[in-house]
Order: sequence, then structure tokens, then C-alpha cells
Amino acid sequence: MPTDHCPECEPGVSCGGGHVYVIELGHGVEEGHRYKKRLHLYVGETQNSVERRMQSNLTRADKKTIVSEEEARLDDSDDWHFVSVKRVRKHYVRH
Repeated sequence: MPTDHCPECEPGVSCGGGHVYVIELGHGVEEGHRYKKRLHLYVGETQNSVERRMQSNLTRADKKTIVSEEEARLDDSDDWHFVSVKRVRKHYVRH
């Protein structure tokens, strides 16, 4: 996954600053949406590294179990570290 890394972050250690990330959404996100032919994006901000934030999207509430993108896409339960990103997990294409 191509990303532009923060020059202040060290490998595996975030600088704690604000990092912006963009996620392309697909996999049926356009269903029921009036803009069916447009690209759908989610823009987020995190103090973690972008890689760590992406990993947290795939981490269960026990904060230990990390699942694949496909498993996350198919799971509608609320057994997630961040419940609020259910739509991102379900429709994630790439960041």
C-alpha cells in the first residue's frame, strides 16, 4: 500500500502528530446512493501512524485479534475495537 510517511515518525513509532489518510470505498457502498458513478472516499485523521490506524480497523474489541480485510468486510457484529468504522471495514478497497 503506497503511503507518504511522516518525516517525524520512526519505523513502528508515531510522532504523535496529526496524520491524514484517505480510504477508497467500494464493494457496494454506492447502493442506495444517488451518486452511483462517483468515487467514494473516507478521509480520517489519527495521531497514530497510518499503518497502525489501518491495523486498528481490523482489530477486534479484545485488542488482540486482527482479522483479514475479507473477514472484516463480511462481519457486521459490534465486536470491534472501533465500532464507528464499520462502513470503512465493509467497503474498504485501498488507502
